[in-house]
Amino acid sequence: QSPMAFVADKRLKANLRAALLTADPGTVLSVKAYVGGGHGYLVGWVKDDAQRTKLEDAARQVAGLISLAVYLPAKPTGDAAPSLTAELKLKAKLAAALRVAMGGDTPNIAVEVLGSHAVLVGVLGSTAKIQHAGQAARETSGVSGVTSFLTVPLSGDTKRIGILQ
Repeated sequence: QSPMAFVADKRLKANLRAALLTADPGTVLSVKAYVGGGHGYLVGWVKDDAQRTKLEDAARQVAGLISLAVYLPAKPTGDAAPSLTAELKLKAKLAAALRVAMGGDTPNIAVEVLGSHAVLVGVLGSTAKIQHAGQAARETSGVSGVTSFLTVPLSGDTKRIGILQ
């Protein structure tokens, strides 16, 4: 990645985090923000639709973001609440499965697990690699579903591979 693109994405991520923190400080640990190639991604648990809307609205106000993609489901409560330990174990298992499937080439893929649902965020060199990563995630035991925010660099933007900041 070019130094200017790296710095621009770092700045956008800092601004995105600041916007989320201002909108709802309680989500600082439950919602992760990613920026790659000027595109923003929000992944994590929220309390309800109102909180999701508040966070999305705040993120959309961040100057310089080209687009915003979100995976912000309401976190189940009571007996249906997911175990953090189980989520972390599945995340580690999924990351290992992706490393094996991709031949160790996974530094451009961020993995999040919410309950038993996997979310992949990143930039890969081809659509074939994206399909391969998605298939590997879907085939990992314990994963109930996969949301893929994996992309390929836009034409003329090949220096932006490895951009998750």
